[in-house]
Amino acid sequence: MAEYSSLMFFEAYDEFGLSYKELVSEAFAGYVIYADIVSTFEGKVKTSMLLPVNEYNSEYEYNYMIYVRGVLMFDSLREIIGRQNIEKALKKYYKAYKFSVAKTDDLIAMFSKASKKDTDEFLLSWLEGKALVGRI
Repeated sequence: MAEYSSLMFFEAYDEFGLSYKELVSEAFAGYVIYADIVSTFEGKVKTSMLLPVNEYNSEYEYNYMIYVRGVLMFDSLREIIGRQNIEKALKKYYKAYKFSVAKTDDLIAMFSKASKKDTDEFLLSWLEGKALVGRI
C-alpha cells in the first residue's frame, strides 16, 4: 500500500515529472522480468502476498511480491472501482487502523464498503497469488 500511495502522490503532483501510468508500466515490466528469471532458475515463483516475511526466499522476492505486485493489484482494483473509491477506501482504512495492526480481512472489507462493490474475491485472488500478472 505504501508503494501505491507513492504513485498516487506523484499522480497528484505533476511538478515531480513522474507519470502514474509510466510508473505502473515500469512496475509491470520489472515484475515480469523478475518472474521470468525466477521461473527459469527456480522453476516456480511464489506469488502469494500473504506469506510471513521469513518465508520469502530473498529480499528481492519480498520486494516484488509485496511492493511491486501490490502496485499492480491496486492499479487493477482502480480499473474496477475507480480512482475516487480507491482514495476513499485508503483514507478510511488509514483512519480506522492508524496506530493498530489491521488484518487482511480489514483491508478487503474496507474496499468493498467504500466502493459498494464486492471486491473480496478479486483482492483475495491477488493476495493469495492466484491472479495472473503477465504470464505468471
